[in-house]
Amino acid sequence: MKERNAAKRDIRRAVRDYEKSIAKEVKKNPKKFFKYANSKMKTRSGVADLQCENKSMTKTDEEKAEVLNQFFQQCIYS
Repeated sequence: MKERNAAKRDIRRAVRDYEKSIAKEVKKNPKKFFKYANSKMKTRSGVADLQCENKSMTKTDEEKAEVLNQFFQQCIYS
């Protein structure tokens, strides 16, 4: 647990130092700043493919909705 906390702390410090360096160089290198800013604004939407009870993968939104519906019905009525 101590190792995990130390690793997280080191990662946060490295990210903070990297962001500070980008901020200091924004006048000299605006392209680097906007590349980093745009990378942080990307979002993923939608539901990934799910595995059905028969071990096949869902592809359509309707299939995904049905699998999730069955799963939550089992949770509620169990």
